[in-house]
Amino acid sequence: MANKGVCVSFVIFYSMLLCAATICLFFSAYDCKRFAGGVYAAKEAESAEAPFSAKKFTGFHDPKDMALRTVRFSVSAPAAQSVLLHADFNMWGAQEAELKKDSSGAFSKTVVLPQGEYKYYYLIDGAHKADVREGGNLFYNGREMSIKKVL
Repeated sequence: MANKGVCVSFVIFYSMLLCAATICLFFSAYDCKRFAGGVYAAKEAESAEAPFSAKKFTGFHDPKDMALRTVRFSVSAPAAQSVLLHADFNMWGAQEAELKKDSSGAFSKTVVLPQGEYKYYYLIDGAHKADVREGGNLFYNGREMSIKKVL
C-alpha cells in the first residue's frame, strides 16, 4: 500500500514538473522572439546606413531585381489548331494560357513575370513539345522542358 502512495506522488511530481517546463519553454520562446526581432531591426538599421556596395553582401535584394518583366512565348506551328503554354508559373496548365495565332501561323502569348528561371513546354494540339529555340532544354518529371531566363 505504501508503495502505491510513493508511485502516485512521483506521477504528480513529474506531471507538475512537466507543466512547469512547458510554461517556461513557452515564455522563453516568446521572449526570444521579441529579442530576435529587436536584433534584426538593429541589423537592418545598421545596414541602411551602409553604402549600397556593402549591402550587396549582406543578403539584401535590390528592388530592381524583383521588378516585373514582360516575356513573350512564341512557337511556329502553322498547321496547329490550338497551342497551350504549360509552365511552372501557371501551375503546369492549371491556369489556362492559350497562345494566339497570327497571320504567319505562329502562336504567341505575352506574360508578366518577375526575374527568375522558368520551366515550360507547349501543348500543340494535345502533343507535348519543348521549345527547341531556347537551347537549354532538360528533362523534368519525365518530360522534356525548356528553360526561359527572365533577366
